[in-house]
Amino acid sequence: MIVSVGARSEHLTALDRRLLEFGFCSGEHVEILAETRPGRDPFVVRVGNTTLALRRREAANIWVDIKPHVPGSRPPCPPLSAPKGVEISRPGNAL
Repeated sequence: MIVSVGARSEHLTALDRRLLEFGFCSGEHVEILAETRPGRDPFVVRVGNTTLALRRREAANIWVDIKPHVPGSRPPCPPLSAPKGVEISRPGNAL
């Protein structure tokens, strides 16, 4: 399950915003469907109903929690930026 999107900084980059537009939102399930060779680019992922190929450097900004999902606990997409003075906490593991 996706915890958050973005590098460990306060502001989201253009890539972070694009990943959010593709559906990489908090609470969504993500599944790795295929890899070219282990450790190589690209690999194919499914998030929600969207299937796409990602490079590892793009996926490094997607933070996931590998704990089992609890049905009915799906939060909405996060805002594109935090209010001024608010620190963004990004727990979890990189995809």
